[in-house]
Amino acid sequence: MTLVILFHLEPGLGEDPVLTSGWVGVDMFFVLSGFLITGILLDSRDHPHRIRNFFARRVLRIFPLYYLVLFLLFVVAPFFTTNPEILYPDSDKPYYVLYVQNLFLPLIERGDTASLYLSHTWSLAVEEQYYLVWPWLVLFLPRRVLIVLLGLILIAAPIARYLVLSEHPGAWKSYWLVYKHTLLHIDGLAVGSLMAILIRSKRVTTHLVRNLSAVMALITLPYAFWILHKIYAEGGIVHYPFTPTTPWIGASTFSILAIGFGGVLGVTLTQSSKILDAILSNPVAVWIGSISYGLYVYHFPVIRALLPYEVHPLIAPTLTVAIAALSWYLIEKPILKLKSRFR
Repeated sequence: MTLVILFHLEPGLGEDPVLTSGWVGVDMFFVLSGFLITGILLDSRDHPHRIRNFFARRVLRIFPLYYLVLFLLFVVAPFFTTNPEILYPDSDKPYYVLYVQNLFLPLIERGDTASLYLSHTWSLAVEEQYYLVWPWLVLFLPRRVLIVLLGLILIAAPIARYLVLSEHPGAWKSYWLVYKHTLLHIDGLAVGSLMAILIRSKRVTTHLVRNLSAVMALITLPYAFWILHKIYAEGGIVHYPFTPTTPWIGASTFSILAIGFGGVLGVTLTQSSKILDAILSNPVAVWIGSISYGLYVYHFPVIRALLPYEVHPLIAPTLTVAIAALSWYLIEKPILKLKSRFR
């Protein structure tokens, strides 16, 4: 979360992000999400209301904030602004309402004339599309079939990316499509889901998972850092392997990052660490985790709204934390109490 916010944060108009490679935070989030959601589904396989409970809890967690932001930008904002950048054409709004903006963003974002206040929601759309399909497969397919399916996904995704990028090398929309399309950026979700299955397997020991995870991290992360350096050196700062990079880099980046972050996750889960436990159980860390969804949803509109003004770079993240905290206590927390009905 912090990585993504620092990536979107710019000291001023036309300047580089504070953290040029912070976009990798989304790939880390995909791995964690795939792991957590698949774990929940596997653990609830024998529950009589597993499907109903899963979707009810996802709706209670995700929909209220998301549709509140859409309402503010689509309905309220036009009455109080003369800034055309904040306004969305009516033809674009259904994509966001239906969570399919990531499939149409190469068409929606028209360059300098596009409104960017909701650009970050493409990752939420990927999550929602994942939630619609994956639960049915996890709950009704044998684990061995799931492992084979995830393996095929990890093979097919980079091949598909390479074909898209090779067909239109250097084309801005090709890279945008590869970055935001669910089937072309599914590596992190697949790796996280695979880790959840392996850790729960009776045939796989904790020792084996730890060693395999360590190998995954040690082999892929140095290569990932080299790729990030190459992207930056060639001018591809914005949103991953951009125009200057070659198709093979664009095709392999997400796979490498997903495997690397999956390795780190596996080591973290199977290696006892008092220091890590203390960090994760710290009240501040727990509180930030509670408001993390609000931080993500609100941060980009806040940053975009303040960008034209000469304000201190810390104003935007500070204001985002304040808004996310108010949202947590006034909106999210009361709604989440309803989750108790869908355990």
